[in-house]
Amino acid sequence: MNRFRLRVLVPVLAALAMLASAGFARGDEPAAFMSEMADIPLMSGLGEIEGAGMAFDDAAGRIVEGYAGGPSTRAAVLDFYGRTLPQLGWEGAAEAGVFRREGEVLRLEFIEDGEGILVRFFLSPAKI
Repeated sequence: MNRFRLRVLVPVLAALAMLASAGFARGDEPAAFMSEMADIPLMSGLGEIEGAGMAFDDAAGRIVEGYAGGPSTRAAVLDFYGRTLPQLGWEGAAEAGVFRREGEVLRLEFIEDGEGILVRFFLSPAKI
């Protein structure tokens, strides 16, 4: 292979390798799941705040609270979960940020400041 092709091919391959190692992240795909709610994806760009939540499980169902924050907006978070959760069996309710599935309710609550957002994930039985 001539040197010209190598000079063009090497940077292109390096760029493709970087994209592949990043998982072709588009900024709206889940990078992980919440630690206490293994069935709730964590939006890319949000980081879970470890130790800030709680989990309780009994015969009536589970009550789980978790927090995640990062440089995003309420609209972007609602858009992500509005598109993602129905794929996992959750149905959106009339109220924004409220989802229902199999006798459970997931509520997303927000605190925004100029630098980002804090999201509270609250999962409880539909009937408490």
